[in-house]
Parts: sequence; C-alpha cells; structure tokens
Amino acid sequence: MLQYSDAMIRLTYRRIGDWHLAEDLVQETFLTACCKSERVCGHKKPVAWLFETLNNLTLRESRRFYHTEVSIQDIAESHELTELPMTCHIPMGLSALEQEIILLRIDKGHSFLELAEHFGISEMACRQRLSRALRKCRTLMEDPLGSTPK
Repeated sequence: MLQYSDAMIRLTYRRIGDWHLAEDLVQETFLTACCKSERVCGHKKPVAWLFETLNNLTLRESRRFYHTEVSIQDIAESHELTELPMTCHIPMGLSALEQEIILLRIDKGHSFLELAEHFGISEMACRQRLSRALRKCRTLMEDPLGSTPK
C-alpha cells in the first residue's frame, strides 16, 4: 500500500478530477485486496490486480455519475436557493441611506424620477447621492480591510 497508493491516487485523480474520491477509491481497492488476499497472492502479477481492481472501481463510479439524471426543475430550484440577495453583495461601511439608494437603483431598477420621489429630493440631487454612494461602494470593494493610505 505504501509503495503504490500515491501513484494510484494520482492516476485516478487524472481520470475523475476529484482528489477525495480518488483517495476513497484507492482505499476501497486495498480493502478489497485485504478481503480477497488469497486471490491477490495467487495472482501472477499482484500489482496488476490492484490496478485492474482500481480501474473497475473507477469505471463503476464514473458510470454512476454519468447516469445520474437531474431534472431541469431541480436545477432551477437549487439555483434559486443558492442565489444570494443583492444586499449580501454590498460591502460593509455604507450607511443605510447609501445602501437603500443603491439597492433601489440597481436591484429594483427604479428610475431617477422614482428615486427622487421616494427620497423627496430633486432628480439631480438623487443622481449626485447615487454617484457618491457608488463611489464609496467601489472604494470599499477595492480595499475591504480599510487600510490607511501611506
């Protein structure tokens, strides 16, 4: 096991692309070899038996993944569940007002006229407020730790 396991894991990883699964399959190969020790010891080439058993396990696992069917509805539902709301993408450090104007404009798609009515300010003031909020947002996203300039 010590002599061949690394090479077997690397070989399997190249075939299936999952390091942990490759390790599991190699462990299963050696477990099978322990359970069938008389067959392995009686084989002309025990190392070839190990690699052949690993190959069979890898093929079995590949077929299992290949034949797994997922409905489009399941994919759509999982996408909806994993999609984060826009508020999760806004960096910390913005005021509630800055967050609100960004979300209303970008996430909800409100026009400047709608924003102006919502905040009770002129359309031009609304544009300036959004511009300042976006500039601050960009700055926070570029330097999330808030390091001080030198």
